[in-house]
Amino acid sequence: MTERRALLIGCSRYQDRSFAELAAPFHDLAELSTVLSRQDIGGYTVQRLFDVTASEAQLAVSKLFKESKRTDVLFVHFSCHGWLDDTFRLHLVLRESHSGHIEATGFPVTLLAELLETCASEQIVLSIDCCYSGRVKRVLTHRGPSSVAWEPACKRPAPASPY
Repeated sequence: MTERRALLIGCSRYQDRSFAELAAPFHDLAELSTVLSRQDIGGYTVQRLFDVTASEAQLAVSKLFKESKRTDVLFVHFSCHGWLDDTFRLHLVLRESHSGHIEATGFPVTLLAELLETCASEQIVLSIDCCYSGRVKRVLTHRGPSSVAWEPACKRPAPASPY
């Protein structure tokens, strides 16, 4: 039987004061949860994680992907800061992330890509709302003929004028 499961991860408060507090993640998760869980819209079972550590987020994503079946529909959303390391790799910034040691304290998007590769589900939506989110494209690979659709919101062409 197909399951529809959503994992929403957001962070607004950080131990490292280099990262400004964010107002939107809490509201993003609340609104997305409301819409996704409505039976007439999404019908997802929603798990929300807020102001968690990178290791807690990694474990939740790993569990979701490893426990999924081929027919499951998954939705994963991150709302947090994004930070580039010294080699310009993107890391998602979570509660205990440290700007000077982001490789050891952030959630590397390369790990997210590796976890995606092992997931049995053939229908996964990945939504990342952070600075430098366009870097995600560099680490995601196609798992099928049309499995990865990439269109950053900021790069969409403007609708054609009717005039």
